[in-house]
Amino acid sequence: MPKATDTQEVKDTELIGRSLHGKKDSEVFCDRGFIKWQQFYDSRLDENLSVDRIGNKNIDRGSLLYLLPLAKKRMDKPFKGWAVIQVKKMRAGKRSFNIIPTPINDDENPDNSNELHADIDRQDFRSETLAYTLAVTLSHLVSEITNLSDNKKISKDSVPVVS
Repeated sequence: MPKATDTQEVKDTELIGRSLHGKKDSEVFCDRGFIKWQQFYDSRLDENLSVDRIGNKNIDRGSLLYLLPLAKKRMDKPFKGWAVIQVKKMRAGKRSFNIIPTPINDDENPDNSNELHADIDRQDFRSETLAYTLAVTLSHLVSEITNLSDNKKISKDSVPVVS
């Protein structure tokens, strides 16, 4: 598990996860089980897209257990799990996404620190239209390589990890 002071490059073999939130499963998943594009959309156009580093080659149980309390308190909607993808798949093809290690150190409130935090660089996606395009692309990319019927259950809370 990387440390908060470790800002080394995110490797192709690493897995990153976007936390999924919604009051109902229908806010997270489409009828066919795909992850809705809204889960990858952030209207704060001047910021990058937040993700977590959750393992190298495989999902790291310790990382998920560390991230679980952070994910549960992150938004006003209930936490539903993570959409997970290998970085290598995000760097393939015509569009290559830059993943930046951005550990969060909050000395005043250590419960808000996240040593596994990273960002998807949105430098080329700052308009509403381009942010939407990115969200749809990421949703499609994650969903096309995901077998949602085979979700893994990790932790005592049985948090689904979509990978």
